[in-house]
Amino acid sequence: MTPPASHPPVGAEASLAILARLAEHARRRPDAPAIREMTPPHPALTITWSELHRQALTLAAHLRAIDAPGRVLLLSSPNRAEFIVAFLAILMADAAVMPLHPRLAPPELLRVAKLTGAAAVIGTDEALGVLAALEIHPFRIETLLDHAGPAAPSAPPLAGGQTRSALLLQSSGTTGMPRTAFRSGRSLDAVATNVAFAAALSPADEVLACIPLCHSYGVENALLAPILAGSCIRLLDGFDPVLVPQCLEGGVSVFPGVPFMFEALARTEVPGNNRRRAAGTLRLAYSAGGAMPRAVAAQFQQQAGIAVGQLYGATEIGSVTFNHPASAGFDTSCVGVGLPGVRIVVLDPAEPDPRHPLPAGAEGHIAVAAPSMLDRYLDGDAPIVGGFFLTGDLGRIDDRARLWITGRLKLQIDVGGLKVNPAEVERALLEHPAVADCAVVAMPLSDTIARVRAVVVANAEKTVSSEDLRRFLGERLAPYKVPRLIEFRQALPRSPMGKLLRKELERS
Repeated sequence: MTPPASHPPVGAEASLAILARLAEHARRRPDAPAIREMTPPHPALTITWSELHRQALTLAAHLRAIDAPGRVLLLSSPNRAEFIVAFLAILMADAAVMPLHPRLAPPELLRVAKLTGAAAVIGTDEALGVLAALEIHPFRIETLLDHAGPAAPSAPPLAGGQTRSALLLQSSGTTGMPRTAFRSGRSLDAVATNVAFAAALSPADEVLACIPLCHSYGVENALLAPILAGSCIRLLDGFDPVLVPQCLEGGVSVFPGVPFMFEALARTEVPGNNRRRAAGTLRLAYSAGGAMPRAVAAQFQQQAGIAVGQLYGATEIGSVTFNHPASAGFDTSCVGVGLPGVRIVVLDPAEPDPRHPLPAGAEGHIAVAAPSMLDRYLDGDAPIVGGFFLTGDLGRIDDRARLWITGRLKLQIDVGGLKVNPAEVERALLEHPAVADCAVVAMPLSDTIARVRAVVVANAEKTVSSEDLRRFLGERLAPYKVPRLIEFRQALPRSPMGKLLRKELERS
């Protein structure tokens, strides 16, 4: 499929276009499927556009009744239909939604609730239990669909004018420790419009949603854009090596994924030795969240008969580039050109000044200005210079305005599409009295799969085991942040000035 030749304008209205589109889909296509859930607790649940709209209206009325407008509401849930209902309802209630990974450790969840001054939490029993001591209204995610009656007429969603609806996201630490980014409703409309345009989404499409909806990539590509375009969302709670191929063989037409998913699918044997059957109705697959190795891209294309496109973005800026497989001179290593309204420059890492970008082909610090970017951090200043957000990534722009990522100024570890900041894990480790020094690095398992590895120098006066430390970290960090391997050494490799030699540690 050839991508559109020109970009449409991005609306800048104050009210949320995505909610207006939801109401329009419910009116024009009431019985068409909006969500098909494929995993427990609803392995065969289908929600129509009219049902989705009504359920969101109902919950929005309840939220407005607790004085939610203008407040922050937490959403802690795995990928399930209730997540989408709750997300839309919070926006309808003129509030800010903050989706959280459902397996955040209790201290992490409490820290976010206190930082944001959250008015309510919609979540699992586990999340509600953690926050029970705080003055926060609890809404049990498991029962949302059980009470989807008529919406209260006294509390309709906003029909126009200024809106306080917004999205808050916890970054993985692009510029240091994890931060909380505030993105306005206008940001959501902009990124939904851009992604829907880039993927050419339409009501005829079915988008596979197995990437986490609690992260920016999932929110934008598997929730906001499909709803704006009227595409059905095929919902899975994570990557399932059995269910995902089944979805790709029948019904799904658009598949946003991350590199390890494509590597796993490339190794999947297709029944009947028809290797191209894996594509089924699939017309577009694209990846984000990490570099796509050429070998993996080639293996998937051979297996499924379709090339893998690339998308680039971040929590703070949204999805900002797209490399469509049908574009001229397509190269899977490139992340493509800027989406509508997006400006990208490459700057001198030592003196990043957008007024003096580096020439085409020069490597430097990537800076982005986009209609989807954050307004601010809740917990400090954002690295914005001259209207451009400093991403922490290294790259270059070629003479065709295509962006190539060449490295990172940051030190994040990609664990199955989830980003781990080594500094956060190191800080938690150093809270243990038996840890004198430590370093956290990536432990590659394949071209696309990595786990977290910690190297610890123990306090000579204390006795501690790797299991002790894993248990300690499990009480403070989400499971994917806890190191898979913890090893002990007498000392860490450091320069004469005391700087940790991470590259040497990674090689050893």
